[in-house]
Amino acid sequence: MAKRPKPQHSSGHYTGDRSNPLLERLKFLAIFGSNLDEFFEIRMAGLQQQVDVGVEPQDYGADGLGPREQLAAAEARVRDFVSEQYRLFNEDVIPTTSRPPSGWRRSRCSRGACIPC
Repeated sequence: MAKRPKPQHSSGHYTGDRSNPLLERLKFLAIFGSNLDEFFEIRMAGLQQQVDVGVEPQDYGADGLGPREQLAAAEARVRDFVSEQYRLFNEDVIPTTSRPPSGWRRSRCSRGACIPC
């Protein structure tokens, strides 16, 4: 049975562990991406609306950051997460398959934009 990832770990800790079955690592990358999408659709969209409208928040986060600062901080971390996700997929998951399924193409992230190679 595959090891369960610890919640505080990024996708790299679980996906990069070759003792976990390939399909489990691939599923984890997909779940990680899906969770990241949901985070943007809900949390980041709310922060962006606050910035766009120019409304001061009712209360600041525990770190004291306002919406604009929270967006900037999250953007930097998410870029790192997504770059790591693509690196793991291209350099760890794909090479371990005997033959990548048809339709799969390598992708890369450059300056925050992920593009097919």
